[in-house]
Amino acid sequence: MLSTEACEYAFASDDIKGITPNQLLPCFSRIVYKALPMKPVFLILCIVVLSACSQLNKSHRKIYLHTEEGVLVSHETDSLLCTEEALPLSLKRQKEDHIIVLRKDSVEKTIALSHNISGAYWFNFMSYGIGYIIDLLNHRRFTYPKHIYTSVYDTAVSYRNYQPVMPAQTLLFQISLPSVNYLFQQPDGYTNPKQGVGSAGIGLGLDYYYKDDHFIHSYFLMGTDVFFIPPVPQTFLWAQQHNMSFMSICLSHGQRAGRFSMSQGLSFSRNYFWPDQFWGDDFNFNQTARSVTNVYGFYFDLYLQLNHNFYLGVIYKPSVWRVSGERPQAYEHSVSLDLSWKLPLRP
Repeated sequence: MLSTEACEYAFASDDIKGITPNQLLPCFSRIVYKALPMKPVFLILCIVVLSACSQLNKSHRKIYLHTEEGVLVSHETDSLLCTEEALPLSLKRQKEDHIIVLRKDSVEKTIALSHNISGAYWFNFMSYGIGYIIDLLNHRRFTYPKHIYTSVYDTAVSYRNYQPVMPAQTLLFQISLPSVNYLFQQPDGYTNPKQGVGSAGIGLGLDYYYKDDHFIHSYFLMGTDVFFIPPVPQTFLWAQQHNMSFMSICLSHGQRAGRFSMSQGLSFSRNYFWPDQFWGDDFNFNQTARSVTNVYGFYFDLYLQLNHNFYLGVIYKPSVWRVSGERPQAYEHSVSLDLSWKLPLRP
């Protein structure tokens, strides 16, 4: 680790060639920290400002109840008639369950809606854990699923926070952030295969349901074996001095069963391999790749729906046949842990 004095000299003299990319961000942080006046007071103020993140939540949570039309919904002292697909309700954040009663004709169903811990509560790690203690006395740390799906005629299941059946003609737009990528490539000019792990990437796709719970999935995916920590990309610690990436277009057929969905299909990928170092001496990315191959292969995915729009998935993309390169066939693959949001374009 470079000293603060060495960092200051490098930046003042514009001589940063001796600083590696992994040292650049910590070095800059040390200079900024040293320049701060009254450091203890500054840190205390940061802790106070960032503590009790649940205070950002409102005292009530607005949810949408999805049920049959004509159902009379009773909550506390209010009774509302469901005339649309989703009935909005305002729930006070509290430790006790909310009791919601549904009535239609001679059928009655009671739902006990329990609380969850808000995502804002977990951000209290930014205050060194002090906010966790403060928020223990704050009911704003509680939350409820934004969308509740239930049927007055279904006595087996109280409610769900996801749509039980995705109807035909539904069109979903997907945006994904591959959080972890594992790449296995066999670039031209190298005897041994190359491997890498990273987190940078993005995916865009469409799901079209041609009938209930059956869909066609089209997907564009980019990924690399670089861990992207703004403002400086970081190579994985045990990775060799090389970098790999891919761009893929995939088309698959999928089925949905409750929270789970999976699809299988074909993919076309363009794989890149950069030898030696990711950064040049002037910290500019080397755009000339040593090996570029176009490959055909397969596509498999498995997703778990966590709430109304958010999914956690795994993508496996093997390829065998090459369009370009020295070898007509060579096994390569990528495995991605995918964080996805699927938003309805046509419900």
